[in-house]
Amino acid sequence: MRVYVPRSLGEAVRAARKRKGLSQAQLAELSGVSLRHLAGVETGANISVGMLLKLAVKLDMRELKLGALSLHFARIDRDRSRKE
Repeated sequence: MRVYVPRSLGEAVRAARKRKGLSQAQLAELSGVSLRHLAGVETGANISVGMLLKLAVKLDMRELKLGALSLHFARIDRDRSRKE
């Protein structure tokens, strides 16, 4: 069995978006990120931590592995965070 390991952050975001069956426009709208920025991220542009978190939440990403680097995203209670 082969395990998919993305070569870049953009590749990982694109793969997660496609797994969810979302277009770039849909993900951009859901996450509050501009379509231009999302397209840039998927093609290798730099990304802020804030934008990465927005995308990770909407893509239900729990962990992202890029080579030796592994990022873990804590589950966010969306309803609770809106009330605070």
